[in-house]
Amino acid sequence: MTAIALFGATGRTGRRVLDRALAAGLTVRALVRDLAKLTATSERLSVVRGDVLDPASVAETVSGADVVLSLFGQVKGSSATLQTAGTLVITNAMAAQGVKRIVTLSGGGLRADRDRPKIADRAIQGLLKLRSGRVLADAEGHLACCKTPGSTGPWFAHRG
Repeated sequence: MTAIALFGATGRTGRRVLDRALAAGLTVRALVRDLAKLTATSERLSVVRGDVLDPASVAETVSGADVVLSLFGQVKGSSATLQTAGTLVITNAMAAQGVKRIVTLSGGGLRADRDRPKIADRAIQGLLKLRSGRVLADAEGHLACCKTPGSTGPWFAHRG
């Protein structure tokens, strides 16, 4: 049976993914900051109360997982580098425990090396940098954490 470590289980996307994973019979260990926001219950769900920036709670969440689903992101009041720093903590825990797969989600605007943007794509990228530059920079940093040899391992694959 597949065991999933889930980060971001109380967010808009994370709630849906958690519900579907449990409905599919998967075992999930979710890291949650605010237990009151967790809506799912199941005998296959275990909850770790903590923060993605805390290496101990992240390591506990990753322990025994076959795959990590990282769906957390910035919310109002987050630090400018939350996604980058949290992803680094997660990937370090994965490397220490031999977990080789991560599926991570970020907002739009990230480019893959193979992208060949057209003028409209460049315009949208420029608008994103202008309107949400801090969030886009953090998303790019989080992606770099997944690509960095030694910090995350061979599981990285960007689907742009």
